[in-house]
Amino acid sequence: MVAPAVALIIDDDAFFVTVAADGLRGRGMTVLTATTGQDARELARRPIDVALVDMFLPDDDGASLCRDIRALAPEAAIVLVTARPEGLSLVERGQVLADDVFIKSNDLAELAWRVSARADAARALSESRRREHFLRGVARLADVVSPHNDLPTLAATLAPALLTLPGVEGARVELAADAPGDPPITVLEAGVLPEPGSPTVIEVPLRAASAGRLQLATRRGLVVDGEVRDTLGALVGAAVSSARQFQALKDRQLRLERGYVGRHRKLSRVSTRLERLSEARDSFLALLSHDLRSPLAVILGQAQLLEEGLVAPGQHGKVAATVRRQGERMVQMVEDLLDRYRRDGAVRAVADSGDAVRLAHDMAEHMRPLAQARRQQIEVLATGEAPIEADIAAIREVLANLLENSLRHSPEGATVRVESSVAEGRVQLAIRDEGPGFASRAAEGGSGAKIGLRAAVRIVADAGGSLRTATVPGGGGLAVITLPLALPRVAATTVEIYAADVDLRANLVDLLSRHWEVRGHDALSGSLDRMRRDPPAVVVLDDQVSAESVAWVRQLKADAELASIPLVVITDDVHEMHDAGALAALHRPIDGSRLVGHVRRALRLLGDLGVQPGGLGADMLTGLPNGRALTVRLDEGLSRARAEGRPLPVVLLRVDDLREVNRQHGWLVGDQLLLWLADRLRERVGAGEIAARVDAETFALALPSRGLDEAQALATELRDGIARARPRLGVARVDVRVSAQALDLATLALGDQSLVGAVRGGEA
Repeated sequence: MVAPAVALIIDDDAFFVTVAADGLRGRGMTVLTATTGQDARELARRPIDVALVDMFLPDDDGASLCRDIRALAPEAAIVLVTARPEGLSLVERGQVLADDVFIKSNDLAELAWRVSARADAARALSESRRREHFLRGVARLADVVSPHNDLPTLAATLAPALLTLPGVEGARVELAADAPGDPPITVLEAGVLPEPGSPTVIEVPLRAASAGRLQLATRRGLVVDGEVRDTLGALVGAAVSSARQFQALKDRQLRLERGYVGRHRKLSRVSTRLERLSEARDSFLALLSHDLRSPLAVILGQAQLLEEGLVAPGQHGKVAATVRRQGERMVQMVEDLLDRYRRDGAVRAVADSGDAVRLAHDMAEHMRPLAQARRQQIEVLATGEAPIEADIAAIREVLANLLENSLRHSPEGATVRVESSVAEGRVQLAIRDEGPGFASRAAEGGSGAKIGLRAAVRIVADAGGSLRTATVPGGGGLAVITLPLALPRVAATTVEIYAADVDLRANLVDLLSRHWEVRGHDALSGSLDRMRRDPPAVVVLDDQVSAESVAWVRQLKADAELASIPLVVITDDVHEMHDAGALAALHRPIDGSRLVGHVRRALRLLGDLGVQPGGLGADMLTGLPNGRALTVRLDEGLSRARAEGRPLPVVLLRVDDLREVNRQHGWLVGDQLLLWLADRLRERVGAGEIAARVDAETFALALPSRGLDEAQALATELRDGIARARPRLGVARVDVRVSAQALDLATLALGDQSLVGAVRGGEA
């Protein structure tokens, strides 16, 4: 809005001053009056657009007064007012510095019109000069920026240059935060810092690729038009964008150099470990060869005695027992070798789908001939379905080993029972026999076993389960296998892959398409719009697909429609990707089984929380309503509260140092912290109240049934209580600092913002 023009009337004729002032005010002007030259000179120090000067004053003369006003307000127009016609000739001869002359005998309406026209002309000329000077200053900025500056260097050169702009007393450049809810990133501050809301602060949005603003603290009266602002915003925005790109290239080069050094060290460690493993293998094989010779020598010796008839008939049983014991000893050695082979990671399990109950029935049928030969029975008390995803061949081997072990240690006529149960997402297979119990058996199983007990425990553990053995009171052995049930599918099971490397993308598509529908892309351009049209269930991202991968992840997680899509990232900077919002991150080279496991975990979370990608629902980690769900649920209550003229309190709680916790203790501890906070907030909400997680570090409690004072008291109580708690998360006790504040949503001017956006803005 343009301020009205200011006119200064200097005359000792009270009637003329009153009539002239009324006429000028009628044309929308602000009027100042003075009756003496001294008062006039004081008022001329203020911003004025036109001065009406009486040629003859009691204490002064018009010529000197016009000269002084021209010096004090050089851009103002001067109209000489006189009752004598000779005043016109004085102006024409240049003896009086005035722009116009008005004879008091003329019509005063003409005076108002002429003064208004002179004021408009003076303001236009002044504005043109200021604009010209300002544009010249903006043009000089182009000489101080360079495309090869990083942000600190740019700030050091740009700050003093901004202060040279006419009328500018201070400057601040802010960029948009990397993550929603974070404070803006300040690039530079110089001079008198702009105060928010001050009428002398000029906001200039940055153009080019920089999302941010330039704030200028200016002298009162400085006006910068839209065209000049656009020019300044484009120039500073281009300089900041260039500096950020240069900084990103420097950071990437530094990461590559560090990665090279890290890879070199890792390869050195791996080489050393391989050498040690090779030495250990040679030593182990030498010892094994030596140990195998002993039982083989005994067996061959006993066989030779039998062949030559040198063993008395009464000693045949003793010889057979000796051969059996030495054979069992050899089997034990072979099982030890297999167990070590598995534990060293030489054998990689391949996950497959199967049914634990079906496996139990199949292996019981497989072992039934052995049971019949020993006059024993196998009963399988297992019904229903128990789908699992594991190394099915290895699980089958474990079941065969345990069943054979039970049959061998049970007496003739005994019954071996196999029972199943399903609870809390896991299936249990219990094998009970009538033998002496596991305490009296060999630790690794008996002769003929395909694997030892330690190897069986390892196989089941690799499948995410457990194997325990016990002796049943009253006699008998018990072996219990516990395995996780297969992860349920959700409605959308499309996995979207982004990888620029052709071979890597082909390998990922081949690996994941065995389980889900897969779409592969080689670039991120247009990806967010495509996801909004057809949201995938999970996204797998190779961060080398783009130099802006981290920014893309933050943009995805900031998008209200797409934030619920889980993201699995292949990267060398795991912590940065977790901070950006990735659900899981994998180092290179990629472990295929771990990648499949992370995708299944993401789908399990979607299934458990009832979230559809791109829709409303719960937060992926805590299970609380997410930001969009909170917005929808508050919308009706907010309208009702405003209509009734009552508050709608919301407590906003932000974790101050979540990133520091992630850096010090790892992102798993950070996730446990968020889960712990979510549980604390659930305990504090009553009927009709909502606890939600609105972004990565911020929770909100909507309390429509409480007053604002109660909400503020709750915010203080939560903040102090959490600070004292020091919860144990994993193996560490963590100091948790939160900021808590109560806001009244009903009084916020939302405009076209969402409710969640208002909550975030209200925090500041």
